[in-house]
Amino acid sequence: ALTLMVNKHPCFRTRFININHVTMQYIKNAVEITITEVDLSAKDERNQMLAVEEHMINDRNAPFDIFNTDQN
Repeated sequence: ALTLMVNKHPCFRTRFININHVTMQYIKNAVEITITEVDLSAKDERNQMLAVEEHMINDRNAPFDIFNTDQN
């Protein structure tokens, strides 16, 4: 369902490319969304929450490259 929504709305497929030092908008025809699922069921509730918090911190600190057209 997420891939269908992204492919329906161009704003979700928009990337920026740099050609000869000129930034241009590029809209991909279609993208495939990948979602990574992590099974935390073997952990107790406290360690589940710690793992989620750690993931959120790592995700928040990850760089976002608007020029990389290979990212989903």
